[in-house]
Amino acid sequence: MSVYQNKKRGTYYIKVCVGGRYFYCYKPAEPGSKSFKRKKDAQLYEPVFLSTLTESDADKGILCDDLAQIFLNEQTARLKPNTYYGVERTFKKYVLPCFRGMRVGDVTNAYLDTVNAKLNKRRLNVYQQACCFRLFVRFLKKKNESLDPSRISTPKDHRPADKSYQIFTLEQFEKLLSVIKDERDRFMVTLLYFYGLRCGEMMGLKWDDFSNGKLHIRRAVSRRGYGQGGQAVTSPKTKNSVRDYPILSAVKPYLESLPRESEWCFPKGSMSRSDGAVVIGHSEVRRRIDRYVKMAGLPHIKVHGFRHSCVSWLLSNGMSYRTVARWVGDTETVVLQTYSHLLPDEKDEIAEFVDKASKPQE
Repeated sequence: MSVYQNKKRGTYYIKVCVGGRYFYCYKPAEPGSKSFKRKKDAQLYEPVFLSTLTESDADKGILCDDLAQIFLNEQTARLKPNTYYGVERTFKKYVLPCFRGMRVGDVTNAYLDTVNAKLNKRRLNVYQQACCFRLFVRFLKKKNESLDPSRISTPKDHRPADKSYQIFTLEQFEKLLSVIKDERDRFMVTLLYFYGLRCGEMMGLKWDDFSNGKLHIRRAVSRRGYGQGGQAVTSPKTKNSVRDYPILSAVKPYLESLPRESEWCFPKGSMSRSDGAVVIGHSEVRRRIDRYVKMAGLPHIKVHGFRHSCVSWLLSNGMSYRTVARWVGDTETVVLQTYSHLLPDEKDEIAEFVDKASKPQE
C-alpha cells in the first residue's frame, strides 16, 4: 500500500520507494492544486507521480513490489468484482513472489522463459496463473519496453475436453427434496434445479424480483476476496444472463408461505459467519447441499451440477439448444459445445437417407 493518511490534517499522501529511496507526494504537481482530501484521488494520481520519477534518474530502478498495488488498482477499474478477486489472489500467491525484490530493469525475456518453464511444470491452475503473469508483464512493459509478454505461455493440450460431470435426474432430485425439511432450503434447490441458476444468481434474488408473474434475474452475489470476508453484488456473468422467467407452479407455494423479514430471498443466517455478508455465503450453500445429499443417499454433486442437471434434463426431453440457452442465460454456442455429447448418434439415419437419394432410377 503506497497511499497513507495524515490523521492530524485529514489528508492523504503518496509514499513510494524507487531505487532504495523514498519519495513523497502530498498534492498534484499542477499549480494551484490542493492536498488529497480523498484516498481515491491519491490512488488515481499515483501512476502520474511514478511516471514523473521514471522520467528522471530512476527509469528502471523501480522495484516490482512497488508497482504491485498500482497494478491491482488498474485491474479493479477494468475487471468485474468476481473476476478481480480471483486475479488478486493468483497474483499475490503465484506471480508476485517470482518478481519480489527485482527491479523492473532487471527483468529480462530470458528470466521470463525461466518463469514459464517452472509454470508449465505445475499441475493446478496453470492457465489462470499464465493469464495473470501475462497481465503483469504487459504492465511492466510500460517501464521496460524490451519485455515480451508472449514468453509466458502454456502447453497446448490437444486431448478432447472431459465432458463428464455429475447430474441428478428428476427422480433423484425428488428424492433429495423429500429429505429437506427446511422450507427455505427446499425453495433454494428448486430454483437451482428447474431454472438452472448459477449459485451467485440464486443468492442475489430479492422478493421484488418476483413481480407481474415473472422472475427477473438482474444481479449476482460474488465473493469479496478470499479470506477477506464480505460479498460483492454485481451484474450477472454475461449480457445473456439478464433474463426473465415465468414463475413456475413448483415455486409459487414458497412465495406465499416463506416469511419476508429481509428484502433478500436468502438472507445471512446464523451459520454464515462471513463479515460484511448480507446473504447466505457460497460455502454455506455447498455445505447444506452436501448434508442433504448424504441424507438422501445420493452421489456427491457440486452446486453448479444443478445447472448441468437442468440443461441435460431439458435437452433429453426434446427441447432445442436455442430454447435451453435462453432459459439458462447462455449462448447457443456455449450450450452446444458443453452438451454436444447429448446429441443422438444419427449416422444410421443419414446413411439411409443418402442411399435412398442416390438410388439409381430404373
